[in-house]
Amino acid sequence: MRIDFSWKARREKPWSERCFPAGWVLLAGLCAGLPGCSHEQPKDTAPKSATADTALVAPYPRGNWRLVELEELNRTIVWVSHIVIGYADSKPMDTKLRRATWAPDPTPVSKRSRSEALTLAMKVAKEAVASPDKFEELAKTYSDDVVTKAQGGSLGGVAAGQLPPQFLDGLAVMKPGEVSRIIETPFGYHILKRGAVPPDVPVSGRRFVIGYTKSTTPSSRSRDDAASLAADLSRRALAGPNAFGDMIAKYSEAPDRQQGGDIGLYSLRAPEFRGAEVERLGALADGAVAEPLETLEGFVVLQRTQATPRMSYAMVALKFSFDRAAPTGERSRAAAGHEAALFAKEIAGSIAAFQTALAEHCCREPIKWREGRGPVGVTPALAQLAIGSVATQAVESFTDDAFLIVERLDPKDVPDPQPTVYEIPNSKGPDIEDLVGSTDGATLASNARTLGDELPGTLDLPDGQRDALKQIIVKMSNGFAGAPDVQQSKLAVWRASIADAEKLLGSARFLQFRSALDAWVLRRMLEGRP
Repeated sequence: MRIDFSWKARREKPWSERCFPAGWVLLAGLCAGLPGCSHEQPKDTAPKSATADTALVAPYPRGNWRLVELEELNRTIVWVSHIVIGYADSKPMDTKLRRATWAPDPTPVSKRSRSEALTLAMKVAKEAVASPDKFEELAKTYSDDVVTKAQGGSLGGVAAGQLPPQFLDGLAVMKPGEVSRIIETPFGYHILKRGAVPPDVPVSGRRFVIGYTKSTTPSSRSRDDAASLAADLSRRALAGPNAFGDMIAKYSEAPDRQQGGDIGLYSLRAPEFRGAEVERLGALADGAVAEPLETLEGFVVLQRTQATPRMSYAMVALKFSFDRAAPTGERSRAAAGHEAALFAKEIAGSIAAFQTALAEHCCREPIKWREGRGPVGVTPALAQLAIGSVATQAVESFTDDAFLIVERLDPKDVPDPQPTVYEIPNSKGPDIEDLVGSTDGATLASNARTLGDELPGTLDLPDGQRDALKQIIVKMSNGFAGAPDVQQSKLAVWRASIADAEKLLGSARFLQFRSALDAWVLRRMLEGRP
């Protein structure tokens, strides 16, 4: 049975484990997970068309956002709507717009050919660029995204880390209200409109969720049946909103039904991962009910509730995960519950024993939340504990399919998360010393040889200096190949080589060399070149 002995968000990988395609580092790109390194880019460019406006189909340059941590992208929120024109070979599941097992799209997305899709996308894009105020109407008419079509293409406020890399390249140079050029992903041809950051208005709500077979909420019903049921319940709730709580208890299939469907308090400009839902709540009056909204969980029906202050909670926990689909065995709910109960009995509410267990099995990673937004099922148990106390019994987290043994902390002692930002990050470039220190010597040596072959010839140097600079870079390559594969040894080779180059070139020409070197490294990283 897999047991996670902490409650924490997934940590991001250091440079040495990040992702630039196959074998490139630094003088290296290490691509296996850096946001934007996914293979979502179609294999070839858009098909040629006699009527194609080349300005509308020109791809956006690869943005420097690829050089930042996923954590920074996930606290960057942008408001965006899109129109997608699909074709017979479209693969929505190969994009970040469809995650996990969520598969709402028909197969095929469209019967049109790729060339026919481009022709239609050109037509729609020209109209959208000419009249951005008609974007919503165009999305409702033409978009092949069954999830956002009825909302005029709106995705709401979305964390940048959840968007396809091609979207981020475009959004990085777009201003609110602007319409993009045509952007291709495996889903099809997209036209984007960037929205303005909404006002800092608090909203809260409750909901019920109707799942279907290809949503992330387990259910045996089809998508059509789920849509029909959600629409019927929404009509009934609109007619009698006072019955909404009863509908949550009877029909909702989401874990938050355990807390009356409450999803907590948000700001319109800080929706976190509920962009579409918070946007929908913002359009409602208190007590009003919305029409169904499709998300990866299924069809969501929302009711806006009064935005009142919420109590804050904080904890650190030992976590015992299970697979809810496993009826028996080590990964079953029963096995995880038994294991958690044994640990709880052994710890017996002792702070010292709890801290020892944390130290032995994982790490102390506290989290905090406001009522309604924490792990479902945990807040009531935590509310019964005094700050600084450890629970004597495990509590089930319905959000995470896990049993937790918790220590309640004072929220004032837990740092707030980094603030939300609203512009796509634009890194100035990589930290080359960080790359050198985290990359193996053989890769550094290989890439230094390539550097020596490519870079000196691009600089405005006398022949003698150019040849001498090449020799310095060759010496650096040999140094990487022969140095012990430890950080300090590799950095010593790098720093000695840079010092030799500065001594050779003098201040003005050395600045030219460093600028060209940084640009060379950045270009190779963004292009994913081996």
